[in-house]
Amino acid sequence: MSKPSPKRRDARRSMGPPPRRDRKVVPPRVRRRRLLFWLSLVPAIFVLSYGVHFSALNATFARGNAHYAASEFWEAYEIFKDMRSPNIVEPWKAHFNSGTAAYREDMLISAEYALEEALDLVPDEHRCDVQTNLSLVYERNAVDHEAAAGAEYTWAVAQRDAEIARLLGEPYDATLFELDYDDQEITSYDRFERAAWDQYMAADYFARAAVAINDPACQTPPPPEASQEEKDQAEQEQEQREAEQERLEEQAHEANEERQEIEETASGDPLEPEPQPGDDETEGGETEEERAAREEAERQEQLEQRNEDAEEEAGGGDGEGDSEGEEGEGDGSGGGPISNW
Repeated sequence: MSKPSPKRRDARRSMGPPPRRDRKVVPPRVRRRRLLFWLSLVPAIFVLSYGVHFSALNATFARGNAHYAASEFWEAYEIFKDMRSPNIVEPWKAHFNSGTAAYREDMLISAEYALEEALDLVPDEHRCDVQTNLSLVYERNAVDHEAAAGAEYTWAVAQRDAEIARLLGEPYDATLFELDYDDQEITSYDRFERAAWDQYMAADYFARAAVAINDPACQTPPPPEASQEEKDQAEQEQEQREAEQERLEEQAHEANEERQEIEETASGDPLEPEPQPGDDETEGGETEEERAAREEAERQEQLEQRNEDAEEEAGGGDGEGDSEGEEGEGDGSGGGPISNW
């Protein structure tokens, strides 16, 4: 491509820059209208999209409720679980519904997790609903741990007897011995520890259930304008909650006592015979100490009586002992030998 000649370049320079086009002046009023239009378009789009999203949530919630009403708790749980993140207005509801459905499906760990999440998000006016369901989950967990503790304790006692029989070379049940994940034998002491831990968890869950069932949010009195029937119903519900709380606290106490008994059994000597009921008591409700004291008093009384009889018989003669009986090996009382107490 050939370069332009010097004359042509000089001609271009003499012409100067191209003329600028004058822009059309926009009045300020028009500019404000345009700005307001674009600013109002953003919330309009947001409201429209949220309306569509909310309508979809309602439809999803209706499907979940339909599955729950049909006792299809797994399907309901799956639907409510997927509603956790999209619901930005009432986020606690998805956790509450999924936790309740998981409880009905016996998925207690998932139910506990979901309901505790709901408890962190729920407003005060609905806190009692979450705590009530959470109390049911806690109690169910406690019952399961108690059952596991009982089974493990029974196995531990039987395995300890088998371990002793194996040491003594006697027949034993080999099926009681199992290996853990590291191919190490699970001992009876390990099983006692498991039983004690399960019993500890049972006591803890019972205590948590007792706190949840009578949460302060559930103790709200009815409003003054409430009818007498509503007030009576509220009072009755409060009495039921207090009774449930007392029952759960008692179960927690019993579970803790059973844990202590398991620990004592695990630390005791298996070869020492266990005390049987009534070993420390004799007939009539006496203890060993009371019986020994009573028998000692009876011995002393008998000795005194025999000594008195002997002195009376000896005082009847001249003290020299004329008869053979008086000089014999006996004590002169004419009775049998005194027992060596």
